[in-house]
Amino acid sequence: FPVTIRFPTVLESPNRFGIEIEVENFKYDEEELPSYFWGATNDSSLKVSGIEFVSRILDYNKVEEALEALFEMKPFAKKQATFGPRTSIHIHSNALWMNSMQQVMPLLFIYLLSEDLMYSFIEPHRRKNIFCVKTKETDYLRNCFMNETITAGNTYKYAGFNLASLFAHGTVEFRMLEGTYDVEKILTWIGFIHKFQQYAQNMPMGLDFKREVKIPTIASEIIKDTFDDYFSSSQIEQSISSGIEYFRYLVAYRDWE
Repeated sequence: FPVTIRFPTVLESPNRFGIEIEVENFKYDEEELPSYFWGATNDSSLKVSGIEFVSRILDYNKVEEALEALFEMKPFAKKQATFGPRTSIHIHSNALWMNSMQQVMPLLFIYLLSEDLMYSFIEPHRRKNIFCVKTKETDYLRNCFMNETITAGNTYKYAGFNLASLFAHGTVEFRMLEGTYDVEKILTWIGFIHKFQQYAQNMPMGLDFKREVKIPTIASEIIKDTFDDYFSSSQIEQSISSGIEYFRYLVAYRDWE
C-alpha cells in the first residue's frame, strides 16, 4: 500500500476502549467516583463546574458496567448535571493490536463508508462542530496520501476520526458523539466502532484489500447489518457510495492496478 504509517505497534487485543465524557454543572464527593473504572479532571473548555471523566482502559465486555457505574453517581442519577452544546463523548479505539502498521487502512476504509451514517446518528449540533470535523470535509488525509506517510505532524486532531491519537495514545479517537444521558446510545455507538475494529483486524492486506476497495463486499455487508435498524437502505447505500468515492479520490494519483 502506498502509505507508510509511523507509530509504535504492539500485539494486543483489539477489543479495548477508552471513553472520555464531558459534562457541566457537576459537583460531587470524590468518594462517589467509581475509581476502579474512572478518573476525573477539570476541563477548561467547559463552563460552570465542567468535568471530564476519563475511563481506565476497558475491555469491550466491561464497557456497559463502567458506564452504568458512572451514571449511578448522584448528579447523573438526579439529572442535575448538564450535557450541553459544549459537551461531547470521545471514544478511543485501541490500535496497539495492529501487527502491521498498514492495518489502519481497512479501519479508515470502513469508517469512510460509514461516515455519513455516523454523522446522521449524532445530534445535529455536533455535525458541523469545529472540534469533530467530518473527514471528507478536511484535506489532511489527501495530504497524507500525497506525501505517502501518516505522521503526527500531518494528522488533524479535530477530525471526528482522529488519527493524531495514534501517536499520542496508540488509539484511533472518534470525537463526534454528543454528551448524553442515553447510555444505550453510547453503547450502540461503541458497538459501531467495535465492528469497525473487527473488520480491520480480519481484513488481509495486499491484493485482498485492493479487491475489497474495488468491490467492498465484506465492508458493505457489515455496514448494512450494523446500521439497518437506524437508517433506510437508500441512506446506507448512499453513505457507502460516498465513502468509496472519497477513498478512491485519496489514492487517485497512484496506479492501483
